[in-house]
Amino acid sequence: MYGNGRPLRCTIAPGVVSLKEVVLRIPEEVRLAIGPGKDLAGELLKRIAVALYAEKKISMGKAVELSGLTYDRFMDLLGEVG
Repeated sequence: MYGNGRPLRCTIAPGVVSLKEVVLRIPEEVRLAIGPGKDLAGELLKRIAVALYAEKKISMGKAVELSGLTYDRFMDLLGEVG
């Protein structure tokens, strides 16, 4: 549950042709570990994009699109996470 007891709903970045809505139940300690003031859905999408790109499951373009970031900011994020 997210904050107010409702499940977190994530949607894929605009422009994606096919969408799948996913409902996640995230423990409070995980939300706090990500950052109490951060957009949890956005942070999770960024982390998923990085992981899928690192595993060569999606292209750089798809990873940028999924993350909702600009190309330059996504490249910065890749550098931050190693």
